Amino acid sequence: MTNPPVGRPVAGPSTREHAPSAATMVVGAYLRSLRRSRDTTLRDTGRVIRSSAAKISRLETGVSPQRDPDVAGLLRHYKIDPSAIRATCEMARALRRDQHADFAPGWPARLAACEQEATAVRVFAMYLIPDILQIPAYTSLIPDPEGARSEPRALPPGHAEITLLLDESVLRRPFSAPAVVAAQIAHLQDRTATGELTVLVVPLAAGVFSHSTLMTELTLHGQTLIVDDLGTPLYSTGAPGRNRSEVLDAAFDAAVPAERSAEMLEETRSRFEQLAAEWTQPERPTT
Repeated sequence: MTNPPVGRPVAGPSTREHAPSAATMVVGAYLRSLRRSRDTTLRDTGRVIRSSAAKISRLETGVSPQRDPDVAGLLRHYKIDPSAIRATCEMARALRRDQHADFAPGWPARLAACEQEATAVRVFAMYLIPDILQIPAYTSLIPDPEGARSEPRALPPGHAEITLLLDESVLRRPFSAPAVVAAQIAHLQDRTATGELTVLVVPLAAGVFSHSTLMTELTLHGQTLIVDDLGTPLYSTGAPGRNRSEVLDAAFDAAVPAERSAEMLEETRSRFEQLAAEWTQPERPTT
């Protein structure tokens, strides 16, 4: 099989012993995203904790130790909820380890920050279109008992290089709303047409399975951070991250070429549009 004209991402320096831990990378991306969303310079932010612009940069990239006074001081300045401040400080104090499960208050915002700050995103989706590529109508079809999707996570157009490795089974799931699924597929086609998204379909026959139904590889400051969607995120670097990157590599290698993937998206959209035209909602019993 001829691979599509998309280069497989090369493992970043996160495999080295001195690379930041998973938790450190998340905290740094969160701090950077908050500062950038407020359009504040490194120098002005440094004054908040009586520090230099260089130190703020090192905190945001995980090069310098993320100590409680600095992290808490910055988060208070950004007017973050106290429970999320405590949770983020606990992450910063986490032992230097390759994996960190984040289910503490504020985790959706920390995950969104990692996605927003990534310069490259590679996703293997086995069940759903990923949150960062969903249209609101598609998102509304997915149960969210804890309100984790109350904050939108869609990446702005042109934000980062995105490769979506889409299991073929995702293209067969109508969710009893074929018109919505057709619109969602059209959204993927639109973003592909602009060159900001590459969609590669992984055939069911390939038999590629991941540690979770949605696995994302983020490139942050040249480092690789893997995110498993387990209801709440599990972040991995080091050996666990490398193992997960190998799964993503396997999905990439098994995917059909980009041209055929585009044809499959068009076939899927057309099929769901036809199904929507014929769709009849079940009648509710009268009382």
